[in-house]
Amino acid sequence: MVNYKQQGKNNRRRGQNHEYKTRHHLEEQGYIVARWNNQIDLTTSPPTIIQAKATRFNRGTTGFPDFIALKPTNNPQHPYTIILIECKTNNTLSKIEKLRLNHIQEQLNIPCFISYKLDGDITPHLRQHTHYEPKTPIKTQV
Repeated sequence: MVNYKQQGKNNRRRGQNHEYKTRHHLEEQGYIVARWNNQIDLTTSPPTIIQAKATRFNRGTTGFPDFIALKPTNNPQHPYTIILIECKTNNTLSKIEKLRLNHIQEQLNIPCFISYKLDGDITPHLRQHTHYEPKTPIKTQV
């Protein structure tokens, strides 16, 4: 019999460990990393940034994406490189998460990365989010 309570605790612990490793990996590369505590509300037109809310499953607020990272540059026109990072232990985003990343990249012009882990490798891997086009339902005639 599956102990869902223990499974949830294990999943949360694995996710936190992955976020911790991702943060330190970016800091080693010279980034200044901070938690992102906002959400993007896709129900409004245009989509707006709102404060993330705590749920009964999550005592703290978790924003989307997980981190905002700044890296100093030598260019006086653009003194920082800014990226946003969403951490996933299974390398899979939901449709809503993909649409939120689309909005960030298109409207704010900030590159978004997904941090994922490979089996047997402790180093976090980053891949850039590519534009997601939702599939339209096919209408069938009866």
